[in-house]
Amino acid sequence: MNYDYAKIAKEVIQAVGGSENIKSAAHCATRLRLIVADRSLADDEKVGEIDAVKGTFFTAGQYQIIFGTGHVNRVYEQIVQLGIAETTASEAKEAKMDGKNQVQKAIRTFGDVFVPVIPALVATGLFLGLKGALLNDNFLDLCQYFGQKKSKDYAAFFSSSSSFCCGVK
Repeated sequence: MNYDYAKIAKEVIQAVGGSENIKSAAHCATRLRLIVADRSLADDEKVGEIDAVKGTFFTAGQYQIIFGTGHVNRVYEQIVQLGIAETTASEAKEAKMDGKNQVQKAIRTFGDVFVPVIPALVATGLFLGLKGALLNDNFLDLCQYFGQKKSKDYAAFFSSSSSFCCGVK
């Protein structure tokens, strides 16, 4: 289906309270993300009636309109051409913190610090679990039962590698 993206962009701006209410805009693969000055001015029903709009929601200080892959890029280009500023990383971070108390801000900051470390923690846990399973006496006895030599080479390898990687002995 062919859409008039310039018309859609104008309708979006009007439905969220006009260009004065939109501080800036950004997009991801499927959603248009608008940082609005006053959330109450955005009319969800009006936005939902616009062509190509699949849904809306408000989270982390952003009014997000779901367009879908391919459509959001074209709508975003038209919105920027109509004079709406592009969102910078600092504006997006600031919008996340709007309306939050000190405890919520501290928890958000704590999460922002530790979320990128989660894959390393998971990998370390899996490695240590594998080490524990392979160095289990029952497993080593099973290897000996099937004709493998029960060797301390397994223990030496895993012990040295885990102390190197994880500081664990």
